[in-house]
Amino acid sequence: MGSEIVKLIEKKCPNCGASLEFNDKDTSCECKYCHRMFEIERDNNVEDQYVLNELSKIPVKVVKPFFLIYFIVVILIIVFVAFNIFKQVKRDTGVDKAIENREKVDNDSLLKDIKDLSNTKMERILTEARFLISTTGKGESNSKHSYHRDELKEEKIILANKKDSNKLIVIFKAVYYDFYHQSDRHTIYIPVVFGNVDEKLFDLANGKIEAPEYYFNNDKTCYYYGYSSYEEAYKEVVDVLKGDYTITEK
Repeated sequence: MGSEIVKLIEKKCPNCGASLEFNDKDTSCECKYCHRMFEIERDNNVEDQYVLNELSKIPVKVVKPFFLIYFIVVILIIVFVAFNIFKQVKRDTGVDKAIENREKVDNDSLLKDIKDLSNTKMERILTEARFLISTTGKGESNSKHSYHRDELKEEKIILANKKDSNKLIVIFKAVYYDFYHQSDRHTIYIPVVFGNVDEKLFDLANGKIEAPEYYFNNDKTCYYYGYSSYEEAYKEVVDVLKGDYTITEK
């Protein structure tokens, strides 16, 4: 009895285009590259004519997702190890020490004594504080009342200093009058506080008025920010610092 001859057929994978081999007796085949399964349909009217119909959109061998996860984990481990090596090298070469020294110099340069300020620097501080009052210290006005400033004078300049930190405080006396009622005048005291000021006065932009709303009329529609007396302003802004700061006045 003679052996049956099997004919080898070669076609391209409809999914990835790779070479796909099967014999003429097979009813299905699998692509070795994309792992798609195909049903082999023969055209009985045309010799050696085969149509490959995909059996499933899902790969038979689910290998790639696990490989991707493994690859990501390996990359994360490499990044972690490299980061720690970099930190060690930085520490060994003294980069961290240089940064620490620079920060120490910056802290040491903070203003230690308000008496060291020149007249030019003091005038710059006062100008910045007055500008702050003019632009941010004003509350509301209305058709019945419109308060304008008649006087603005610094009463006291105070330095509150502690290790690596300071506050420069300027307390102003301000007099406001009602434009519609000239006799309606109010005197308030406005503390302006600058934090962490150094000798070069680079940090004056962080100044702020530390005071509540002070209402000029009974209906509480017009107000500025300040205190009714110098003593009250000093108590609320300066006295509260005396436990932690050394106070110097100019």
